[in-house]
Amino acid sequence: MIYGHGNEQHLYPKLIADFSSNVWYKANAKNLRIGQKLPLNVIRNYPEPDSKTLKQLIAKSHQLTHKNVLVTNGATEAIYLIAHAFFRRTSYILYPSFSEYHSSCKINLHTIKMTNQNTGWSKKYPHNSLLWCANPNNPDGKVVSVETIKNLLNQNPKSILVLDESYVDLSFSAKSAIQLLYSLKNLIIIRSFTKTHAIPGIRLGYLLSSPLLIQKIAKYAMPWNVNAYAQALGALFLTQNSNSKIDKSMLYKKTLTLQNCLNSLNFLTVYPSDCNYFLVKLHQGTATQLKEYLIQNHSILIRDATNFIGLNASHFRVAIQKPSQNQLLVQGIQKWHSVFQN
Repeated sequence: MIYGHGNEQHLYPKLIADFSSNVWYKANAKNLRIGQKLPLNVIRNYPEPDSKTLKQLIAKSHQLTHKNVLVTNGATEAIYLIAHAFFRRTSYILYPSFSEYHSSCKINLHTIKMTNQNTGWSKKYPHNSLLWCANPNNPDGKVVSVETIKNLLNQNPKSILVLDESYVDLSFSAKSAIQLLYSLKNLIIIRSFTKTHAIPGIRLGYLLSSPLLIQKIAKYAMPWNVNAYAQALGALFLTQNSNSKIDKSMLYKKTLTLQNCLNSLNFLTVYPSDCNYFLVKLHQGTATQLKEYLIQNHSILIRDATNFIGLNASHFRVAIQKPSQNQLLVQGIQKWHSVFQN
């Protein structure tokens, strides 16, 4: 999915506030400033073809070895590499979910079966199948415990769990399942620098798994798949920025404030979330209508969630912004409802 992803500021250059992207608006920009001072030879020479230096730093940060890591051009490349490596497999996707799981499996001729996330964590799956899910989930921010993930892996030792942890640093309660890699071999974890450090334009992510699975997936990665600047910036985040961690308590308070404000409106329902983003359902009208109204009349962008599998035309997603902008969103939605009623 290229269009309808969110953060489409190139289409709406006069935006006052963008609620459509899950990137944390207050993320620390210290390393971006440091990155501007990187020496010219970073971009004048070819990058390391397998991101060796960054791979070793990532491994060290998670108490793993470099054989447990594959650096990718964003989490999206990681998703497509996995689907490619397991060509024609059967994939179960917990929904509602990020559409790229479905898209990547479809073009790699997987047999795709959609499974509701409310029941999917306790099921048994056929041998050699893949299960795709996120923790916390996108778009609703739902969180599952590491114990639940462990039980699923133990219950399905011949299946592979693809666990997307792109937003784990943006959730108050979510915990990483990386510790499970020390003992379980049927887990693949997707991580993203984009979300943690607010650098979506750089495209930098990575996979963590057993050496055997990493080796299998890495066969399908292009040489130089991650550019030199992204590699260097990733290394800076891991070595020079001790203050880059997000204050989850502060984030939680801010997201609850906006959720409560929207929940006070009787024409919509907010799905509770402890992430910086959450899902909303309109009781009347469509998310597309609301989106167009907010763009044209308030220069505000929300994420129309219609194209998430398992959702419908009444769903939209927002990610918290500055308090003043959050207030503009609430006021804009109130005005839209008044216009819609008339």
